[in-house]
Amino acid sequence: MTQAMALAYIPSRMEELGHRKYILRLRHFMIGGKEHLDIDGQGQLFVLLDPDCMVKVSSDSGTFDLTAGNINEMCYEHQGNIDIENYTAVPLSVKFIQVIPKDEIPCPQ
Repeated sequence: MTQAMALAYIPSRMEELGHRKYILRLRHFMIGGKEHLDIDGQGQLFVLLDPDCMVKVSSDSGTFDLTAGNINEMCYEHQGNIDIENYTAVPLSVKFIQVIPKDEIPCPQ
């Protein structure tokens, strides 16, 4: 999904989820070769942007994995526990727009 498409999609999706006020953050993760990263996305929405074909993103909402032959639909919207896996030996970047409902913002420590 492109950034422009995500920004057009997010307002209606957040309203469907019952949130009218929220904060957007652009998250750009660097994943080392053959590594994976776990993200706690509980109570938030992560929208995957322009994914690389050698990255797997799976969450409580679904999976994005262009290398898998057994997935009928790729998921760009992720919530809950999110696992990002780099299939290659070289570092790759993975970008999301993180949508945080305003009432869910953690207090700074």
